[in-house]
Amino acid sequence: MFELKHYKLYNDLGKEVGTCFDDLYNDKSYRVPVPLATLALVVGWVLFFFSEGAGPVANLAGSGNISDLFVNLKNAHPVVFGFLGAFFFSLRMLFQRYVTTDLKASVFMHIAVRIWVVMILTLVLSVVWYALPALESYGYQGSLTLLAVCFIAGISPDVALNLIERVVRAGFGKLGPRAYAHVPLAKIRGLNLWHQARLAEEGIDSVQNLAMGDIVGLIVNTRLGLMRLLHWIDQSILIVHVGVENLEK
Repeated sequence: MFELKHYKLYNDLGKEVGTCFDDLYNDKSYRVPVPLATLALVVGWVLFFFSEGAGPVANLAGSGNISDLFVNLKNAHPVVFGFLGAFFFSLRMLFQRYVTTDLKASVFMHIAVRIWVVMILTLVLSVVWYALPALESYGYQGSLTLLAVCFIAGISPDVALNLIERVVRAGFGKLGPRAYAHVPLAKIRGLNLWHQARLAEEGIDSVQNLAMGDIVGLIVNTRLGLMRLLHWIDQSILIVHVGVENLEK
């Protein structure tokens, strides 16, 4: 009798797990994120190939020498380099999610949102570049520093956001402290940019959120590993109670 009840419970558990799996990896859940990610990628590559008009592409079609396409790449708009940085980040994220069998629909929505956000941030940054304090740029499109910063912003959008904030604070003086200064996940050892992006999909974008997060939900929804998650959560709890300043001393 006990074995029969146990068997029934096991079947119920299997059905529940199967239902959860179907909900996460249902084909319908990919119908919106995948086209949005594809659209963002198409727009980015159109900007890349036609940033100087159709001339370079026409020359490539005539000569067949792909190096002609990259001769004037340094003269491309900074938004193009922001897209390249976001594309690099997305490729690495797709590979990591694929090998860990965590290729959910949310990853494609993440790619679409990241590309659009990076394009907007790098566009604004290219406009306010001259206003950055203690920074010299030599020409709007000829500034290699600006292009490099935009590429890095594609990998870490906070770089562009912080530079834009510097311009605002320099122009308006002291705006006062932020209403809430959170500790970034970068303070956690062993947590790289792609891990941070995965946690952000679960609504965890700071050390405080990680310390108070739902560990069971993280274990079930992510493929980050139990011991790794426990190690990160332990660090976050320590930072919350001790303070990151005291730990860095």
